[in-house]
Amino acid sequence: QGGAALSAQGSGESRPSFRQCDGPPLSDLTLSRGKARLRLALRGAEPLSWSVGALGLLWQAGAAVWAQTAPILFPVVGWTREGQVRHRGRAYPLGLHGFAARKDFAVVEQGGDFARLRLDADTETRALYPFDFRLEAVYRLEEE
Repeated sequence: QGGAALSAQGSGESRPSFRQCDGPPLSDLTLSRGKARLRLALRGAEPLSWSVGALGLLWQAGAAVWAQTAPILFPVVGWTREGQVRHRGRAYPLGLHGFAARKDFAVVEQGGDFARLRLDADTETRALYPFDFRLEAVYRLEEE
């Protein structure tokens, strides 16, 4: 009772749309349901904190140890051979864990306990990874 579960998935049911207004970009957003709270960074669609009541459930970033909390690693996990990927005879520089954690995701949908964030291929990503893609991160707080 009073608990919550977090589901992160690549797709989900349709919810009301949320469109960012003109003005300064959002840097993060907060979801809540009951006693559960989830704070997400738009940079990398990374969960920054997740708690139920006073109980924190994620690693708290610390520059001395590890400056991230729970990054999305895309399009690779780990190192690439010689810091690059090759496709059709061409080398593309792709470093440790790819680039998604350093890219700003768009808010596609948002409710009080739900958010769908999206990263689409662009000129910058194609210079590192020569493929079109759409990466979605869906976060939803649910009652246990």
